[in-house]
Formats: sequence, structure tokens, C-alpha cells
Amino acid sequence: MHKSMRRLVVIALSLILSACAGRGMMVKQEPPSTKPDEAVIIFLADPGAGFTSISVTLYDITEPSVKFIGVIDQGTKVAYAVKPGTYAFMVLATSTDFMEASVVAGKRYFAIVSAEYPKAVGTLRYRLKAVRQAELSSSDFISMERNAAYAAKTARADDWYANSKNAASVAARREKFFPAWFRKSPQERDSQVLRAEDGQ
Repeated sequence: MHKSMRRLVVIALSLILSACAGRGMMVKQEPPSTKPDEAVIIFLADPGAGFTSISVTLYDITEPSVKFIGVIDQGTKVAYAVKPGTYAFMVLATSTDFMEASVVAGKRYFAIVSAEYPKAVGTLRYRLKAVRQAELSSSDFISMERNAAYAAKTARADDWYANSKNAASVAARREKFFPAWFRKSPQERDSQVLRAEDGQ
């Protein structure tokens, strides 16, 4: 299959999967507390990213069994509690992107989900970016974090992911794209790696 045709097929499948993850998937949540034996990673939607009606879904792909974290919408943030250790995450919409995180207990960490529109691709590409500890005190980040509302997935969201076709499609995206991302040099992946010292 021609490369451009393969790209169109991938985009079409992404749109179908993202469109299925619609309303009723997330509800407002109270700010979560950080337990002494856990870390919390907070994923924020970049308010200037131009999110569309396409749902941007987020996954923990650390283990062979993928965990569905939730949907990232404009003006929202999603908190994910984990035990200390190293993790890998995937964001999926009209494109696929990844992030690594090494976290310690009792800390909060932040990542931004943003979007860009490369002319060569012709569609929005969503990206995960690690927020460095030094950025947490900047006025831009404080404003972004303060204006985003916490959201948590609903039972409907879990039912959506429990559908074998959806879960299989997500797993296929990980298997197709994660190895290539992981083969990038440390310098190329640096902005997408949360370090233990980035916690607050």
C-alpha cells in the first residue's frame, strides 16, 4: 500500500475510534489528594491547542494490558494515581504520541496534551509534553492549571473500552507506533520524559 494511502487509513481509523469516545465519558471531579505511598500524574489540555470535537483518549501502556485513563477535553485535566516507578503513556486521537514518567511517592507531576497542525501531515497531531519542575511556578502554567477543571471517567467510559474492538484497536496502535518512538534518541524524547525531580 502506498505510504500516503496508509496514512489516510490510519487517520480514518483514528477518527472512528475517537468519535466513539464521546459525551458521557467524563464527569467533574473534586481535586484529588496525594497519598503518601503514591504519586499523582495530572494531564492537562493545552488551552491554546485548538482541540476539536474529536475526543483525545489517554492510556497507561506500561504493562501488556493497556489501562484506559480517560478523555482529555478542552479546559480539563485528568489525575492518575500510581505507585512509585517508571511508566509509559499514550495519547490517541488523529495521531498517536507517547510519554515516559519516573515518579516518586508523595509528589504531583504534570503533563500537557497539546495539538499542532503540520502542513505536511494535513491534520491535527496531538502530543504529550512533560512539565519540568522549574515550569510549575511560571505564571503561564499556574494560570493553565488553575483554569482547568478536574474530570474523571465514568462507568460508560469503562464500558466503551471494554468493547473488544476498541481495546484491540488501542493495543494495535501501541504495537505499531511505540517501538519507533522508543527508538528515538534520549535527546529527541527528552521533552516527553517526566523525571522524578519534576514532582511538586
